[in-house]
Amino acid sequence: GGISELLEDEFKEFKWHLSNSGTKDNSIPRGKLENVNRHDLVTLMVQQYGGSDAGKIAVRVLKKINQNELADELKKKLLEGTF
Repeated sequence: GGISELLEDEFKEFKWHLSNSGTKDNSIPRGKLENVNRHDLVTLMVQQYGGSDAGKIAVRVLKKINQNELADELKKKLLEGTF
């Protein structure tokens, strides 16, 4: 579920928003995101933001790209601690 369900274009859009979200201090540089796959992206986000924040940021970005169902699903997973 979650990020792994995004289509390629949506995934690219997700990464674009991710590199532009937050402040300069804590957004992941676009170069780092360019060739990253879905699994590695989650790892990167957790390293960058910490587990719970990574999830919250993912939810926010999913909403930005109109993936509200996925965002809600991910929110549930976060509450269960399975992100």
